[in-house]
Amino acid sequence: GGETHEIKSAGERDAFVFRIDSLGNVLWAESFGGSGHDEASRVIAGPGGDVYIAGTFEGTASLADGAGVMSAAHGEDAFLIALDADGQLNWSHQISSANREYVSGLVTDEQGDLYISGNFLGKLDPPNGVALNSAGGTDIFLMKFDATGKQVWSRRVGGAENEESFDLAVSAGQELMLSGHFQGDIDLPIMGKLIKLKSSGMGNPDGLILTFDSQGQYRQAATAAGDGVETVFTITALQGGGVATAGFFNQEVTLLIDGLSKLVRRGNTDVFVVRVAGSNFRTALDAKDIRINRRPGTLSAR
Repeated sequence: GGETHEIKSAGERDAFVFRIDSLGNVLWAESFGGSGHDEASRVIAGPGGDVYIAGTFEGTASLADGAGVMSAAHGEDAFLIALDADGQLNWSHQISSANREYVSGLVTDEQGDLYISGNFLGKLDPPNGVALNSAGGTDIFLMKFDATGKQVWSRRVGGAENEESFDLAVSAGQELMLSGHFQGDIDLPIMGKLIKLKSSGMGNPDGLILTFDSQGQYRQAATAAGDGVETVFTITALQGGGVATAGFFNQEVTLLIDGLSKLVRRGNTDVFVVRVAGSNFRTALDAKDIRINRRPGTLSAR
């Protein structure tokens, strides 16, 4: 076996990350936290071997060696930390708002650029100092950073009611894909046109898929709509092209991307799995009696 690595929480609960080799040996271990409740919701590896961790923290928090100190401005803030291949700090960022925010997605492309998504209420203060303001209830944020940690752009998605993101993916062609749900109306500038999305669930949220180019411009929008609660929960880019996504619904649901598939509920809450190729749904499957873990963003079904 490898060396023994011990880390201790600095307070109530801390975030941690291990690097493990192909034989299962722990190469290094790192933690981030303080006296409050701190947790990591996403961790990924970059193309050069760097490690990126994102999550939320309370109060004042830092890495175990004291690097990367942050102080939450309002109760609980989001953090984004970049470590090198040896576990040493490259850079770190804090994302603050007047209310609670959390991270839902973290991906890196082949060029080493980093994208982070999440949800917020009120005013959000990104690292570049250009504030985002939610339009009503909870809104979605999406940000891009280069490999040095410089913020390239930020985007807000939302209308007068509540919108949430749950996952984020990036294709080999650098197309970003975000999954979640929305309520009410959202106006989206897509390919030179203003597209209005309107939820159909009588106050319940509809599932949502949005795609963006690497500059943060909207490319496509798709919905999973019905009278109940619908959420597009996870999304991933397929190696051969296209997208696979999954979510759940509790009434009949219509899946729409320039075409449609209808699914009928068989249990209390059912799951759907969809493969998207180009702008058409290729496969739509559903199962009943699902177990849902909203964070970190996984689901299982039988």
